Amino acid sequence: VDINPIYVPSFSINSIIDKHFDNDLDWIRIDIEGSDHDVIMSIRPDILIRLKMMVYENMNITSEQIFQINERLKNHGFNNFLNFGIDTICLKNN
Repeated sequence: VDINPIYVPSFSINSIIDKHFDNDLDWIRIDIEGSDHDVIMSIRPDILIRLKMMVYENMNITSEQIFQINERLKNHGFNNFLNFGIDTICLKNN
């Protein structure tokens, strides 16, 4: 069986947000099978400050990565973290 690769362009989360959202993005849901940590850690601070809620899957990442994500979010105003099954719900009290 011959397998022919297909190449598709990829975009950073920052470029997707910049292209498709003005200032009306206030929550985001991330579930990307173990890449959640890398993507969340790459979100620009100006975007994190605008968000009021983030939900991410915590199943395929390490406890150290969960800690790093939550600390980064705390530094950008998130102060409530709820583990709900395989998800972590992160909220700001405003």
